[in-house]
Amino acid sequence: MAVQSADIQYFLTGGSGNSNPNASLGGARSTTAMPAGLNNLYDNITGTNHAAGNVDTSKAADYRVFAVHLASPLSDASSSTLSNAVLKISASSLGDTSFQAYVAATVNHTITAGADENTAPTDGGAISFAAIPGGGLSLPTTMSPGDDVHIALMRTVSAGSTAQTDSLTLQIQGDTI
Repeated sequence: MAVQSADIQYFLTGGSGNSNPNASLGGARSTTAMPAGLNNLYDNITGTNHAAGNVDTSKAADYRVFAVHLASPLSDASSSTLSNAVLKISASSLGDTSFQAYVAATVNHTITAGADENTAPTDGGAISFAAIPGGGLSLPTTMSPGDDVHIALMRTVSAGSTAQTDSLTLQIQGDTI
């Protein structure tokens, strides 16, 4: 059978007990699924900070880390795997906000949290964030049921613009074997 979209789940990080998206800064996968809807991972940027190009007072960027988890067992009870998967933008209304991402190179690898939401997470050293191209960013070669892939996001906002509602919807696409 095949991996179904419901088998690809999104969780906060920050330790198994973390249920606060603002504390989803890296570390172990939480048992809390990423909530749906507005502000499900990031908080609002105030108008004053927005005009100055800051996500928080005098801070140019903020970060979040989430885990993509392949359910175990899969909904069809098969042992299918997800391969050649990519992180893609399925919908966006970004205006003057931009996002870049970093995908852990291997499954079940934890990205280390920064000291706070304005300190970049690390992965054995500094992380190189990249724009998410139309073809997506590649995930590790194969995910088996129960595997996690950690993804770090960096959010920035342009200075001098007016506050607005920006949104980003990410999705995982891949082949099942």
